[in-house]
Amino acid sequence: SNMVTIPAMRIKKQIEKYRGILPILTMLQSDSLSDKHWMSLFSILELPSKSYHNIVLSDVLNYAPKFLEYSSEVKAIINQAYSEQIVRQAITELEQWAVLANLKLFTHTDSRNEAIMLIKDFQESLNKIGDNQCLLQSAKNAVINDSFLDQLELWENKLNILSFILNNL
Repeated sequence: SNMVTIPAMRIKKQIEKYRGILPILTMLQSDSLSDKHWMSLFSILELPSKSYHNIVLSDVLNYAPKFLEYSSEVKAIINQAYSEQIVRQAITELEQWAVLANLKLFTHTDSRNEAIMLIKDFQESLNKIGDNQCLLQSAKNAVINDSFLDQLELWENKLNILSFILNNL
């Protein structure tokens, strides 16, 4: 009976040892974390650097006390990774829209019987620009550091100019 309790106690002790790191383990599963973020994590934790393609669970569990000791720094890096992913997705969406977007023109005869060019689905175009401005603003709000600020400001200027021109036709 005593032999059964010793392994059981050992297992229970191991479970308790890793219980505290479970929230961090959950966050470390994020697809947002790139090689750069893992390098930052290993640097802060003063661990040997390793490509994120080769990281396994034991790499984290073996250094569980360090992950817990630096949990606020670890969480900050993970949050930065999340925000960078949001911004990258927004920029990708804007770039795709820029490639596909166009204003369709059609000929209309005005009251003086003169042909003029009008924009088909004008309001829809304005709405899409407004949607993209909102997307851009949420991306700007997600930025933790300045790494994407130049790209976001460039897009902001493009959308503002486009909106200004279309609203003042």
